[in-house]
Amino acid sequence: MIKTLVALLIMLVPKINVDIQDSAAVSRALDGLQDNAIACCNWPEVRSYVPEVSFRIFHTGKYMVIRYDVREKSTRAVADADDGKVWEDSCVEFFLSPDGGNSYYNFETSCIGKMHIGHRVSGEAAVHANAQQFALVKRYPTIGKEPFEEITGDNHWQMTLVVPIEALFADKFTSWSGQKFTMNFYKCGDKLSTSHYVSWAPIGTPRPNFHRPDYFAPVEFED
Repeated sequence: MIKTLVALLIMLVPKINVDIQDSAAVSRALDGLQDNAIACCNWPEVRSYVPEVSFRIFHTGKYMVIRYDVREKSTRAVADADDGKVWEDSCVEFFLSPDGGNSYYNFETSCIGKMHIGHRVSGEAAVHANAQQFALVKRYPTIGKEPFEEITGDNHWQMTLVVPIEALFADKFTSWSGQKFTMNFYKCGDKLSTSHYVSWAPIGTPRPNFHRPDYFAPVEFED
């Protein structure tokens, strides 16, 4: 039943011609788009807390732009470099499969913009991005880029990611335009006092597991 619901959850990513260097224009474009909630609490018996999280997304052909909006009771940013354990901090993520599930990428970003990027092929070990590949993805956090220990309260922050098609480093795509991928979007924070695992598309596993491309939903990028 859950997989049927996932298959019906099709997202169309609009193409917007905007100068990616013009932050005000990018912000205006995002403001005009639909909010998509990351609100599936798939394992309430394990983690029942659900922060308020949503994202907006568009592409320009060369770049995919995502802005996450987060309101949560606790926020943490201890990982101080790329390829660290960002999932233990306040972390937003998207996973993407170019081929329907045999291979996929995981892009995980802490609230201060530290990232973990991996590529996985069924039955093979994960390959992590190198420093040059990390540098391709631009990150714009609203709470700064310096690490900090957990802060509790009514915490609100945003993260904007600008992702060039070249960031899919194991493939040779030249544009986001016209692509038909499968994806899922997540929010987690393994070491928060209000730890949680929530997703955009529902996941039907008995235990928390975001690495399930069989629960990614169809996403089409406008040509």
